[in-house]
Amino acid sequence: MHFNFKSREFKNFKNSEIKTYFSRIESKSISIIDQSAEKKDSRYAWIDIFPLDGMPNNKILRKIHQFNLLRIRMLLQYSQFSKIVNVNLTERPIFERVLIGLGKFIKPDRFLNTEYYNWKLDVCLQRYTFANSDYVVNFMGAYKFKEMFPKSFYENLIDYKFESLQLKAPQEANKILFQMYGANFMQPPSDMIKNKHFTKIIINDKDLVN
Repeated sequence: MHFNFKSREFKNFKNSEIKTYFSRIESKSISIIDQSAEKKDSRYAWIDIFPLDGMPNNKILRKIHQFNLLRIRMLLQYSQFSKIVNVNLTERPIFERVLIGLGKFIKPDRFLNTEYYNWKLDVCLQRYTFANSDYVVNFMGAYKFKEMFPKSFYENLIDYKFESLQLKAPQEANKILFQMYGANFMQPPSDMIKNKHFTKIIINDKDLVN
């Protein structure tokens, strides 16, 4: 299925009503019902935009920075627990399942301020510049620090064919895929991972995908 992103908007927490930290492009021609969290959410179809942020060059400082980022990210997720945390996705590490169980019990979005933690994360991620860092990370991606790689991976890009397109991607693509997804990265994911937002897609008020 191909979507026509005509009436599209660039949004992030700084210029719009959305609460996610990273930016996205939305298309008003397509509506989506996200059924992954405790509360269903109706929104426009979107494409997430994930930046690469710098990390400390010193290994010890890098570990400290990683811990601090994970702490802030957890509090940010907790601050909007009932709306964005995927409680239906069971294919998770055990510690994530424990945190979700705790969130269901304490309802943390009652007392945590999303805007505060978005800005706190923004300041923390800008602490180390891309230009001066040997390692960079797509921290807000699903795999967190499994998405941290030497910056040199992204400086050596080559052309890959994707259907009818020629796209730029790292020359070390296999190393990136292996680190993120494991040795079997060429195998299709489970049905749950394929639609982990448990979405319905609606175009012209007609359900197309369940």
